[in-house]
Amino acid sequence: MIGSNLRHLRVFLAVAKTGSITRAAEMSFVSQPAVTQAISKLETEAGEPLFHRTPQGSFRPGRVKS
Repeated sequence: MIGSNLRHLRVFLAVAKTGSITRAAEMSFVSQPAVTQAISKLETEAGEPLFHRTPQGSFRPGRVKS
């Protein structure tokens, strides 16, 4: 995660804490697309998903089992 910036990491923590992109955006004072983009960039750097997406749209931290 060398290329990630502090904003991306703060957004990651907000999503992990709230379990929601929308609530994390509100908590971080950024737009929902900005949160989605930050998580996507972190996942690209990590080479794997950082959250398990559920059909209801909630996010759960942890590895996704293949």
